Amino acid sequence: MTNKLKHFIHTFAATFVAAKPMAALADMPPPGSYRKSDNPSYQVSPELLPLYQNYSFPIAWGATMVSELMVAGIVLIFLKQLRHTSLMYSILAVNVISVPLLWFALSIFPRTTNILVLFELVIVAFEAAFIYFTNRAFLSVKYAFVLALLMNATSLLLGLATN
Repeated sequence: MTNKLKHFIHTFAATFVAAKPMAALADMPPPGSYRKSDNPSYQVSPELLPLYQNYSFPIAWGATMVSELMVAGIVLIFLKQLRHTSLMYSILAVNVISVPLLWFALSIFPRTTNILVLFELVIVAFEAAFIYFTNRAFLSVKYAFVLALLMNATSLLLGLATN
């Protein structure tokens, strides 16, 4: 990623989070001055750092994958549908999309309980729709929604417990 693009993303996110007018972009520091030693008057909060610089993201993503796949495995055993491994692949695929989107959204908006609940509900709806449309041959809408709710509740509780 070029320095200009990094600078734009950081300044746009900082402006959005701080609810400053867009004119404040002109007052933002130049690229590369994100450390306090470079510019004592300006600091980027850790939430605005790119995902690859936030070391907790890969751990959380892995824990989400493992916990949600375990819940899906239990549901497959409960439904006696063990031959349908496509469900596991669709859960992996939807997590490749939804987990980074959730982390990106949480890095832009303030981390309040209301925001977290709202985003989790959106993720549950998205994952339920994705799981249903990729597995509708053997999974009803109701079971897809319940599965998405159980998986996300498990990963959310795991995340809250480890934070």
